[in-house]
Amino acid sequence: MLLTLTIGAGLLSATVIAGLALGHTAGSWPTIVPSVVLVLGCFPIGLFVLRARPGNRVGLSLSLVGITALVAVAATAWSALGTPAWLAEWAWWPPWVLVVATLTLYPGRAAIGLTRTRLLVASLAAGSVSTVALAVATGLSPGLLTAAVQAEGAVRALLVVAATTMLVVVGAAIGSVVDLVRRARSGSPVERSRLRALLPAGMLIVGGLTVEVVGLPYATVPGLLALPIGMGIAILAHHLDDLDLLVNRAVVWLILTALLFAAFAGTVALLSTTALAGEPIVVSALGTAAVAVGFDPVRRRVQRAVDRLLFGETDSPVKVLSDLGRRMQAAVDPGELLADLVAAVGTSLRVPYVRMEVHGHDGLTLTTVEDGRPQPGPGEFVMRAHGEQVGRLLVAPRRTGEVFTSREAELLQDIAGQAAIAARSYRVTLELRQARESLVRSREDERLRIRRDLHDGLGPALAGARMQVAAARHVADTAPELLGSVQDTLAECSREVRRIVDNIRPGALDRGLLPAIRHRADAIGPVPQVTVEATGDLNDLGAAVEVAVYRIVTEALSNAAHHSGAEHLRVMLDGTGAQLLVEVRDDGRGGAAPREGGIGLESMRQRTEELGGRFALESGTTGTVIRLTLPR
Repeated sequence: MLLTLTIGAGLLSATVIAGLALGHTAGSWPTIVPSVVLVLGCFPIGLFVLRARPGNRVGLSLSLVGITALVAVAATAWSALGTPAWLAEWAWWPPWVLVVATLTLYPGRAAIGLTRTRLLVASLAAGSVSTVALAVATGLSPGLLTAAVQAEGAVRALLVVAATTMLVVVGAAIGSVVDLVRRARSGSPVERSRLRALLPAGMLIVGGLTVEVVGLPYATVPGLLALPIGMGIAILAHHLDDLDLLVNRAVVWLILTALLFAAFAGTVALLSTTALAGEPIVVSALGTAAVAVGFDPVRRRVQRAVDRLLFGETDSPVKVLSDLGRRMQAAVDPGELLADLVAAVGTSLRVPYVRMEVHGHDGLTLTTVEDGRPQPGPGEFVMRAHGEQVGRLLVAPRRTGEVFTSREAELLQDIAGQAAIAARSYRVTLELRQARESLVRSREDERLRIRRDLHDGLGPALAGARMQVAAARHVADTAPELLGSVQDTLAECSREVRRIVDNIRPGALDRGLLPAIRHRADAIGPVPQVTVEATGDLNDLGAAVEVAVYRIVTEALSNAAHHSGAEHLRVMLDGTGAQLLVEVRDDGRGGAAPREGGIGLESMRQRTEELGGRFALESGTTGTVIRLTLPR
């Protein structure tokens, strides 16, 4: 393929040189300059891409653009002859059809999808029809497009067909540009980087078209040269590490050049209307001085604007953080706030992927919020609030394999600190909701248990006692026996009432928290041996705190005695401070952890948090420690 294209280009180039040398060019051909530009810009880049990436469709398409444009140039070089003159009238059009096809194929590797396939088919089909129509029309009426020959009959109809299908090609070109913009916004980092490489060419072409409208011919030539060059650089860049920087600088200097040229021209035009009109050297010097004075301030402003366009607000950390702060102030639902913050980070910093993980007290992930498409090797930033890690923020760099600069990493860590507050708020809200639901369930379960005990135990017993008393009133002979039975029944009812009351609040607490715990500890020994230690005042504790501590300590002692294999258990209560500190420690095998379906450790944690306390579990190879911190 490469050899064939090279030989064909060489033969056509020799044909062009021969035609020019022999003077076989006739008339003025306005299409010659764009055709030469397409040859010089597209053919070398296409061959270079095909050599480095064999089979790349964009490389092949660019090569064909150059070959077909070279055919048009060769025909123009021999336009003094009949057949080449006919060929030159319409051969300029196929290269432009192939340019549109190249836009749909770019960057030339993966499948192009249904939309791009339709654009490709539409451009090639309409381009083929318009090419044939132009060829037949100019064959029927030589000089039709160059000598303004009047078109009539069939020739006129063919020109209408050609013009209509050309509009279809133009529409396909517009659709391809729109698709490029869409892919630049939603594609992968590599794809976005490749599409950004076309940004300077796009700016040059738009600017050139604007200038051509006001009368300057061939102003689009720089853009036509920049388009294949940008494609070649993007396709051949190995990791695209410096491509965004290259595009950034190209855009900056294009804008800067245009602004400074406009400033120079405006200054010269303004001064030429004054008394200095007869002093061109002075006018030029003043214009140059104005450009020199304004160069650096304009450059800084343009650089900031382009950086913001390509890389987001990384140069304005205060703005990013203040925006996040305003979002946090305006948010009502903490869950929606997390999603809003993640989306804001992705939008502000122009990164392809952001993920926020919120962790519970046990380190397990409570929820995950994502924005964008997952990318390999994201940067990880710890989210810490009030000295506690509440999650992590994962942010993918803009390009694969890239790492964040120290300034960007510092900004992202500050963002993670801001997000940590929202994450902790979400976690507290979630825990509060779960605690409320657990409290409601516990209350209803307790009500159901008490109802069942009263209905199944006390109810029948009291009904039986009532019937026995009624019988004793009417049968005097058996009254003593019946009353004795009633007495036994009432004694049983009294014990049942005591059992129900103990379940509501343990009767052992009537003697105080410390004696109740020691009594429970004595019932466990002699193996394991239990030691209870207490400091400070434990007599002014609230009733709810006493019940919670007693339940948690007895549950912890029971678990350790049955499952840990410990020889010694130690219970410590510290009431010297503003909060009550409780610790239960054993020297068993360890390995205690919350398990699915288990209720012991979860019940301890819930009892602690319902009272606004903190629960901690440490379990290793040397034993297990349970710590509580509760308000008095």
